Amino acid sequence: MKKNNWFKENWIFVAILAVFLTAKIILLTTYNSLFFDEYEYIGIAKFIYSLGQTGFYSEMRPILFPLLLGVGWKLNIPIVLFGRMIALTFAIGALSMTYMLSKKFFNKNTAIWSVLLLASFPLFFAFSHRLLTGIPAVFLLLTSIYFFKEEKYGLCGLFAGLAFMIRFPSGLMLIPLLIFMIFKVAKIRKIIKFIIFYSIPASLFFIFNIFFYRDVTANFFDSMIRPFIIANADITRYNIAIYSQPFYYYFVQFFLNNWIFILLIAFVFFYFKNKLHEDFSFDLFVTAAIFLTVYFSWLSHKEFRYGLLFLPFITIMVAHSLDELMFFIKRKSKWISNLLVFAVVVFILVNSFILGYGFLGKMDTAHTNLCSFFSSYDEEYSLFSTTAIVVPCTDQKFYGRYFDLPTSVDLFLNESSSYNLFVFSSSTFPCVDEECEVMKREEFNRLSDSSELLYNTSSVFEYFAVFKK
Repeated sequence: MKKNNWFKENWIFVAILAVFLTAKIILLTTYNSLFFDEYEYIGIAKFIYSLGQTGFYSEMRPILFPLLLGVGWKLNIPIVLFGRMIALTFAIGALSMTYMLSKKFFNKNTAIWSVLLLASFPLFFAFSHRLLTGIPAVFLLLTSIYFFKEEKYGLCGLFAGLAFMIRFPSGLMLIPLLIFMIFKVAKIRKIIKFIIFYSIPASLFFIFNIFFYRDVTANFFDSMIRPFIIANADITRYNIAIYSQPFYYYFVQFFLNNWIFILLIAFVFFYFKNKLHEDFSFDLFVTAAIFLTVYFSWLSHKEFRYGLLFLPFITIMVAHSLDELMFFIKRKSKWISNLLVFAVVVFILVNSFILGYGFLGKMDTAHTNLCSFFSSYDEEYSLFSTTAIVVPCTDQKFYGRYFDLPTSVDLFLNESSSYNLFVFSSSTFPCVDEECEVMKREEFNRLSDSSELLYNTSSVFEYFAVFKK
């Protein structure tokens, strides 16, 4: 009886999830491309579960997501398929937590608007199947806030710690959580419980670093935080002009992808009018949103997909403003309110279809051609690659370097080097000036003069070349 009542109460939410999941499964039969970062996570998963015999290891990536991916590979399930299943599970989880939090903070109408806006947002819809960490991390952050609202501070700390383990910037959540635990909850026993549960996953990360990197770092502290050092160095090196955007970049992108997000401005008014600040758990929610938004807006290196980590927070605020607007109109005229609801829903769905299509992509022919080459290449080889795209193509362990082409070529051509195959990728080193383009041509010519061009393939977006020494 209770199950029937729950379904009757939440059938719109269930319907949105069903349509979302059905659309994703249908589209995945055609639009199945992989991003560069997805290849990296696959490579790390293979490296971990093969104990270093295949794949490769990237120091700048958190290991929790590759640990999940590798389970399927170890069970002989195609790793991309298994990864898609994991990603969609996290996406459904993020939608569910968005719905539950909205309902907790406001009402069912706001919850429905929240989940509809998030599920149909082009960025979220397009990335919900990708083997990336943005959506899994925001699911864990939302779950942490949910347990804070429920006053289950141990679980709150645990999920916040797991979010940090899956995506490093999620660790920013610890700051507002500690502030609210100390000044709002203000009970020593609960604060200690929160810290202990947060430390369980976080401490495992630092202990792993100490043992894994102690032989390649100068001191104990450097080994403990080595992934952060490497990540900062690589991001700084890779921070080229095409990723430099103004502070307001994410706000503009959110609005351009759904005009309804202009209602975020109205949320400031409703926040004070409805005295939302009197609920300190909602204040935590708003503070977390501000921390994450300001952090990513402050970074000069910006990519729209980074906004996934705070998109559900913004969506709930926009949904509350939309619900308040609808309620105001309904008091004036019910039929106008119903007509407006219908118009908004149609706009959201049409907007999602039109803009979302641009985020989808088929597997690049150059990628499949490169994999075909390695599957038919029967000689022994030791591989040096400037792209992680070779990960699904081979079970060979390889060395990858993606940010410094001249050094990569030097390492490969060095007489003492054990590598005899080199994969050159045109997209790994994007250029914004002629000087960079000249450097790429010179390094390519150096490879051509000193080794044999074994294979090359290209498409509209990509060029690959395999050199043999």
